[in-house]
Amino acid sequence: MLDSVAAKNYFLEVQQLKKTWIKALVIFASCTPVVLNLIFYFSGKLPLRDFMISTGFVLIAIVPVYTLLFFTKFQVQVSEEGLRLRWLPFQNKGKLIPKSEISDVRIRKAPFGHYGWKWVLGYGWVYRFEGNAGIQLETTRGKKLFVSSGNIMAFKNGMEKLLNKTIESDGLINTDRF
Repeated sequence: MLDSVAAKNYFLEVQQLKKTWIKALVIFASCTPVVLNLIFYFSGKLPLRDFMISTGFVLIAIVPVYTLLFFTKFQVQVSEEGLRLRWLPFQNKGKLIPKSEISDVRIRKAPFGHYGWKWVLGYGWVYRFEGNAGIQLETTRGKKLFVSSGNIMAFKNGMEKLLNKTIESDGLINTDRF
């Protein structure tokens, strides 16, 4: 699971989407067309052939969504090499941001309502599955990246060991409560 056995690890976290309401919403949204198909089929308004085709399309569309939602994990690793981000099971090595390319680091609140991987104005690329806070990075090339964590203080300590400097908060969150 770790990419470099020889590299000293300062922090390792494997995150998975644990928001029950999102999972419930996806299950409800995927069951609704199937239930409607059953109602129309048993009321005689939908022929068996159309029932089978439409239900089949719904089930074919649901399987990849369920796979992504329930089985995908996001690994954050801080080692002496740098910060490595990896999507399991899709990436073998993941993305490594070498220590030499990190120019600015701070603790910051996570953007409200944004889960998964996406670009958010003011944050850059956001990787968020767990936690309400994370590390905001800026690279030497000027690119921004935000990585959330369910254990922000351990993540902060790992980044401090990597960079040999103290990481400050943006002032909007109280790091004493973490």
